[in-house]
Amino acid sequence: MASKRVRLGREDWRALIARQAMSGVSVAAFCARERLGVASFYQWRSRLSGEAKRSDSGPREAFFDLGTVRDSNRLELRIDLGGGLVLQLVRG
Repeated sequence: MASKRVRLGREDWRALIARQAMSGVSVAAFCARERLGVASFYQWRSRLSGEAKRSDSGPREAFFDLGTVRDSNRLELRIDLGGGLVLQLVRG
């Protein structure tokens, strides 16, 4: 018997996108693990990012604690700084 698909709301997607960002795995791997469509993930991430850009009230500060990063693992970090500026760091 096929499982019934559950329709996720805006807050569900916000939580999933945040979890993926903190997970250290690629979007494709995260979506496979969570049984999500990759295209849906990217659409929601884009949609919610656009909402955040419209509601920006000025500069903000942020701190990212990556914890322990093992030398043998690939590290990809992508930070959307707003205004079309993206910081991307890749190691490995």
